[in-house]
Amino acid sequence: MFKQCLQNSHIPFVLLDRDRAFYLRGLKEWDFERNYLIDTLLTQQDIYASVCEQFDIFKDFGQKELSKNKIVDEND
Repeated sequence: MFKQCLQNSHIPFVLLDRDRAFYLRGLKEWDFERNYLIDTLLTQQDIYASVCEQFDIFKDFGQKELSKNKIVDEND
């Protein structure tokens, strides 16, 4: 997914071990409550973006080129 995010000009994410339980719960509850997984992934994306900003990584990509993932529920 990391590579696919970059190919589609989205900020990628890395799932932290401390949040693994939230990710697994999100997968398990996907059919009933999609926000568990969505919130977990967006939080991981925010963490990754803040680390990139600390190391000034976005200057290499151009900040306008990378955007936050827009997760849309196709069933709505």
